[in-house]
Amino acid sequence: MLPPSPPPPEPAAVQPDGPSRRSVHGLDAFTFFVADVQTGFGPFIAVYLTTHAWTQTNIGLLLTVTGLVSLAGQIPGGALLDRFGSTKIYTAALALWSSFTLLQGFSGAFTGLAAAVALFFMRFLVGLAEPRGGVAKRDF
Repeated sequence: MLPPSPPPPEPAAVQPDGPSRRSVHGLDAFTFFVADVQTGFGPFIAVYLTTHAWTQTNIGLLLTVTGLVSLAGQIPGGALLDRFGSTKIYTAALALWSSFTLLQGFSGAFTGLAAAVALFFMRFLVGLAEPRGGVAKRDF
């Protein structure tokens, strides 16, 4: 007769590979609304600056700055992502982007050329923060 077999081992808690489905859906929804704000900024600022006597050329230059800086920041953004991980980079990018976007509201404190330079600089900073969020989202 065979000796009794030992009881089966307790099943270990199964750990999912990666974030939960709820976290991913929440991040998708949040990114959708951030993109909605980003997309709505261009038409809004164009109308706003037109009422302050800006030319179409100057408005186009200002809006182009963010896109070009964002494009140039893709490679350094990917390097930061590889170095520090997607959660940290996405959080930092979101905080920086939100802060720089909020600062644009204070450009009205300046007049003339100072207002143009302030807004240009703030859009430059927004462009620096944008690609990090997009890169991190794809790899989250």
